Amino acid sequence: MSARIAFFNPTSGSFGTIVTVSGNFVTDDKFYFSGALAVRTGSYTNSKVYIIAPASGTTGHIWVTGSNGYAVSSGTFYYNDR
Repeated sequence: MSARIAFFNPTSGSFGTIVTVSGNFVTDDKFYFSGALAVRTGSYTNSKVYIIAPASGTTGHIWVTGSNGYAVSSGTFYYNDR
C-alpha cells in the first residue's frame, strides 16, 4: 500500500505541538513539516502516528517518505508563532 496522509490534527500550533497523523505508513517513514524533519513520539501503527512539530518548521504541508513511497498532506499545518 502506498504512503498516504488522510488527515492530521491539530491543524495549527507552535513548535513542540504533538500532531496526530492518520493514513498509510510503514516503520521506516520519516515525517516533515515544510521540509523540517519531525520526531515521532508515542505509539505507532500502520494507520496512525504521533509527531512533534519541529522548531525549524514553517507553515505548510506535512510530508511523509519511506519505503512505501512519498505523500503530502492536502491540508496545511499553521505555526501560531511564525
